[in-house]
Amino acid sequence: ITTLQDRSLTSTYLDDAPISIQSANPDLKVFDLERVEIIRGPQGTLYGAGSMSGTIRLISKKPDPNTFSGSFDTALSNTDHGSFNYSIRGLVNLPVIENVLGVRIAAYRGEDSGFINNIGTHTPRANDAESTQGRVAARWTPNDRTTIDASATFARLTDHGNYNTYPQLGEYVYESLLPERFNDYFKLYNLTGDFDLGFAHLIASVSYQDRQFTDERSFDFFDEALLTPGVLLPSQAFQINSVKDATQELRLVSRQDH
Repeated sequence: ITTLQDRSLTSTYLDDAPISIQSANPDLKVFDLERVEIIRGPQGTLYGAGSMSGTIRLISKKPDPNTFSGSFDTALSNTDHGSFNYSIRGLVNLPVIENVLGVRIAAYRGEDSGFINNIGTHTPRANDAESTQGRVAARWTPNDRTTIDASATFARLTDHGNYNTYPQLGEYVYESLLPERFNDYFKLYNLTGDFDLGFAHLIASVSYQDRQFTDERSFDFFDEALLTPGVLLPSQAFQINSVKDATQELRLVSRQDH
């Protein structure tokens, strides 16, 4: 079964690649940013039907072909009624050919403790979450008038349980007879060329997004109320979403000094 959510009214871009294509936005831990552009809507003419209220563009830092650099950091925390959380992220910039080719690699790994117990499966802190993400970008400048950017972004999110609670069962408690989870696997590829024509810049971009996300939920109480009165039986629903989308864009941007 393939289902899609309603189209968003605010479009989100990672560089020149749209990532909010008629589905829930992916939870990307984009930390290697140069700037964030917020463009007030309506922007349907430039960014399509999903940008009536505006557009958000996340502009990443581009590879530097002349300098080796890198960074690493980690964050540790604790969740009330839960336990230990951590996140690790790092990046490295590699000059491959001086003044011509550079590569930038970034990675993220994080785990968040759950804080709600599932008494149906006897699972403490059942709503924990794990996220693993990576991005590889390359910039090639064969001459003073041509810049080619290529990137690949990958993300995998696994979220166990949900955030529902039932006060009559106890504090920070819910019940389902089967485990619940949300899986999200996101892949995005982009190739963008910028050609200086003198009087203007010709920019061509092509992107491909491949995303699979599955929501597994328990409907034990729903079935008991409508189908099996007084008898609680395991009942699980799967909402399987698949997004495969290719986008192309060609634009001519005049120079401000012309």
